[in-house]
Amino acid sequence: MTYPLNTPPPARKRRIRPVVTIGACLVAVLACVLGVAVLANVSDALVDQQPTVQRHSAVTGAATAATPVSPPAAAETLRPADVKISLKTIGKECYGSAGCNLDVRPVLDWPGELSEVWDVTYVITYQEWSLPDGSYEAVPVDGEEIGTAQIRGSGDDYTFTEHHLMVFDRKTKPVIKIDQLERRG
Repeated sequence: MTYPLNTPPPARKRRIRPVVTIGACLVAVLACVLGVAVLANVSDALVDQQPTVQRHSAVTGAATAATPVSPPAAAETLRPADVKISLKTIGKECYGSAGCNLDVRPVLDWPGELSEVWDVTYVITYQEWSLPDGSYEAVPVDGEEIGTAQIRGSGDDYTFTEHHLMVFDRKTKPVIKIDQLERRG
């Protein structure tokens, strides 16, 4: 664009410097953080001193209402024989003679109502493929996967991890058993 000789070019718009903009943003964030901290302290003073626990049912996926935590009356006892465990297949893809991929999760059940959290360690055993050294032919070998779950409350309130297994063939049935059970604390 050309301008006549006597006319000065139009004035450039003055931009706010990035340092000023960044500084203003930091001040705003700091004010928000301090405001939340003050509100949290005020609300803690107003809330009843008895703690509550939010429970989540792993089976249904629904959150249950917060319940007050009561002190344990007596130490709970739970043995591995008291807890029933099985596997549920949630996905399966088979590839002919190449075996199958299984997605499984543990299903747990126990008697009564537990007031404490218990850690369950379990072992899944199954047949998987293996190539011995120097061999081009796959052979089945015993596979093992160790997992943990946490149980509490009634028989459907637990957390778990899903497992992905590569099994020897479609007839392979993984087996699960409890290895260890201990009270968290």
